[in-house]
Amino acid sequence: GFLNPAHLWVQATGALIGTITHPIYGAKAATEWGFIRAASMFKFNNKLIELLDGRMGKYLGYKPGEFMQIMADYRMAGLHSIGYTDSTLDTAASVRNLSGNTVRDTRSALRAFTYEGERTARGISFGIARRLADEEVLKGTFAARTSEYYQFIRGETNRLQMNMMQGAETAWQRFPITSLGSQMLQYPFKMMEIFLGLN
Repeated sequence: GFLNPAHLWVQATGALIGTITHPIYGAKAATEWGFIRAASMFKFNNKLIELLDGRMGKYLGYKPGEFMQIMADYRMAGLHSIGYTDSTLDTAASVRNLSGNTVRDTRSALRAFTYEGERTARGISFGIARRLADEEVLKGTFAARTSEYYQFIRGETNRLQMNMMQGAETAWQRFPITSLGSQMLQYPFKMMEIFLGLN
């Protein structure tokens, strides 16, 4: 996925899986994702989140404080960190020594398209999973904002992405010689692994 803009689309299409199975929730999650990403790009600035909360209430019909709670849940579920895209995309500078490992930071910068696509798929899947978790709260399965609540969100987000949160490769694609020629076929191969019980 090094410097390959196509990976932005390939990874982001992972959100389609959840949207197809939950169209209403998926449409809402896709709508709010742009706001979530804007807030995360500015390091979850509280004033910006409050501003966006007001805008979403005015233009999208969200209740006061609803977006602020969404952002809190997004962070509590631990789904906001992928690679170093916040550092590589949010500054116009070249790669800096962000982690103390120059090689790792360079690889992260070169994979910015892949990471951003994965972030989009994860973010929209999170929006769906969060609504499914709220349904479980109404059923009495667990209470809201508990460890079980966030564990459910993480699990459903992962499931909606076909278990691709930690990377796009299937098991046998994790070798350099096999990953290069099949890098754009992650989803068909992942579906095949799931079907065969290899995932």
